[in-house]
Amino acid sequence: MIMNDRELAEFRKALKKTEEHLSKLEGVEVLGFDELNRYDARVLKTAGFYDDEKEPDITITYDNEETLALKLIDVLKLETGQVWYLWLENHIAGIKILDAKYAMESMLKTDINLSVILSTEDKKTLYGMSIDPWSDDKYLVFVYDIR
Repeated sequence: MIMNDRELAEFRKALKKTEEHLSKLEGVEVLGFDELNRYDARVLKTAGFYDDEKEPDITITYDNEETLALKLIDVLKLETGQVWYLWLENHIAGIKILDAKYAMESMLKTDINLSVILSTEDKKTLYGMSIDPWSDDKYLVFVYDIR
């Protein structure tokens, strides 16, 4: 992909912001960035990622962020030693889970809406997660098959 000077400056700014978010994560080892266009828009569209009508696959009720983190760990089957891909600021970073609880709690803090987009190591399943905009105590999990 060829970028002009303005696009390159914007790309570097976004990358720096992503690196700042990653440096604040606890419980993970950052492995580096994956191919920036790893998830082709056509693949995501086919999987329903852009479908505003898609119903959540899982709805989690929670009373605080710690409870939410523990429930998400259970839903994702997040374990020490696993590799996941975290989508931040349109960049995808490989992360290795060192401590599931700290990792999930810190990932939830990277976004004002507690939104997290994670992909499995084999990059066949994408999880889009965020608070329910119509409820203060519900969290929505969307699962996308991106094979």
